[in-house]
Amino acid sequence: MGAEKGFTELLRCQIAGEQGTPAGLNWKGGTPNHWALAAATVYGYGLKGNPQEKKAGRQKALDFFHTQDQVGHMARAKVSEFGTPSHFAWWQAAVAGLWLLADRAGDQEVLTAVRAWWIRELTVENLCVTPKGHVVIPGARSHVGGVDADQRRQRDVGRQIIRNERTRLPKNLDALDYTGLWILMRIPRAELNFVAKAPADLPHPLDTLNILRDDAGHVAWFDEFHGLRPAYWAWVNYATGGEEYGTDPSWPKNKHGGKLPGDLPVPELPGGNRGAQRITARGRLAEAKTADGP
Repeated sequence: MGAEKGFTELLRCQIAGEQGTPAGLNWKGGTPNHWALAAATVYGYGLKGNPQEKKAGRQKALDFFHTQDQVGHMARAKVSEFGTPSHFAWWQAAVAGLWLLADRAGDQEVLTAVRAWWIRELTVENLCVTPKGHVVIPGARSHVGGVDADQRRQRDVGRQIIRNERTRLPKNLDALDYTGLWILMRIPRAELNFVAKAPADLPHPLDTLNILRDDAGHVAWFDEFHGLRPAYWAWVNYATGGEEYGTDPSWPKNKHGGKLPGDLPVPELPGGNRGAQRITARGRLAEAKTADGP
């Protein structure tokens, strides 16, 4: 655990009413989730600061959302953490924190941006969810093999909170990696409904995501992925609950992605792919290649 621990502790203090510190104001290093948490805590600091601090905090938040839209959902520069099962709790904490803080402040510009982020996140989760409410999605920093943490429960429960569905909350919401859930529980139901009841809107990942689904199951995959230790695909059988991931458990934490390896072919749906619904979330890198031409 790196900078995410300090930023998340700071965010909890800000949600509780403290100003905290501007630790993330000039934050430039770290991973994409560190950068998200830095934006959230600088925004929280600015809300209780002087006009210059408030302006800087708002700009940090707006720049974050602009990058999310233009570079890629859960990405920064050319590094994606899209779909991560091992670091999703930190993304959840950061963007839920921005959501609650903007709602309390009545900051419509930031609130509009944060709602759009969550609508896109919920859209792709809804496309990759089983009938029992478990999100099975490919992406960065796979939990398979135990090299990284498993934060899939946070994603499932967070989705259920936003959608006002029955869920079983973790007993220890004071734990840092449950901060996102702790924050979501504090957002007013009327505000959560702006996202829960909004029309679907696919996110733009850094890399193109493909999804095939039918009544038997779904498979989602990337033909190329720019992020660490990826699961290139995720497959699930709705009848049995069995799920599989296109990754190598022996890969180290710093294993860089790239083209889908030949020894990890994308499997067909449990009953075959014929007649299945196909959805594509076109990646920003693919769009850039198209714009540049041959």
